[in-house]
Parts: sequence; structure tokens; C-alpha cells
Amino acid sequence: MADARAQELPLVTTGDSEFVEHDFHAIFSNLGVLEYDTKISLIVRILGWCGMLACVAWLALRLRAREPEPSVPTVLPKPAISLLERYPGKAYAKLGTPAPAPVSNESGTHLARKPDAGE
Repeated sequence: MADARAQELPLVTTGDSEFVEHDFHAIFSNLGVLEYDTKISLIVRILGWCGMLACVAWLALRLRAREPEPSVPTVLPKPAISLLERYPGKAYAKLGTPAPAPVSNESGTHLARKPDAGE
């Protein structure tokens, strides 16, 4: 943009180089602001820097405001009921022995039979 009047920067073009036109020279000439090319480029540069710094500040604020992730416990709690008690038929099926009959409580809910002390 700042080079619109001077047109000293080399242009990258395709095709015939005789018909090359400086893009910002054409835009600023058509808008009638060619004499303000350096001021326009300074404003655009300042706005660009402000936008980049605002993005960095926003990211820093988001990282600072982030709550720490809950840590995963390294020691898992002991289950209230063992897997053999929870799924008695499956474990015994793998061993090839018959599963013990389930035991019911007063409410009629079936409970897995706990092994006797002698088993």
C-alpha cells in the first residue's frame, strides 16, 4: 500500500509484463486517495499489530482462567462386591464347575451366595 505512488516494488505477475498494473495504485487512484497511500498503509499496519496482540492476550487470559483438570486417582477404590459375586455364572462357566444357587434376602432380591469358610 505504501508503495502505491512510488511503484518501486517488483510485481509478481503472469502473462505479458507490459500490461502489468500496480494493484494499490489502481485501487487508490480509482478511489481518489492516492496521495494518502502511506497514511493508509500505516493505519492498516497498526490495526494488524493490534489484532495480533489482542489474539495473544486473549489466549493468555484463557489459559490463565482455565480450571485445572481433575486428577485421575492413581489407586482405584476396592469394589463393594467382587466380580465373582456379581457374575457368579460366568466365572464358574469358565472353570467348568456348576455355579452355586443364588441366595435371596427378605425383599426377594437375589444375592450371590458367599462361599463358606470351608470352600
